[in-house]
Amino acid sequence: MKSPVDVAGRLLVQFTGPLMKTVPTPSYQVDDTRRQEECSRAFDDVARSIMISAVAAGWREGEAALALADAAERYVIYIATPIRAVPAAANTNTR
Repeated sequence: MKSPVDVAGRLLVQFTGPLMKTVPTPSYQVDDTRRQEECSRAFDDVARSIMISAVAAGWREGEAALALADAAERYVIYIATPIRAVPAAANTNTR
């Protein structure tokens, strides 16, 4: 497989394994302060893997990076939006 190169000609990485990484399970309990740092490292690796796959597929590095950031932002907005219950009638009487 040819190594992905971005538009500026930088070699992204020599990569011979599967393009998409899986997210590892956490090593620390929820209340351990090291957990967030571990999560950040895991997602850095996954994001790098996504970028390598995108560039190998023909997307430019910049456009793929913006799309990845936009997708992350949309997901943050999704989980931050409270679920609003739609009021429903207690019966079929509409008057």
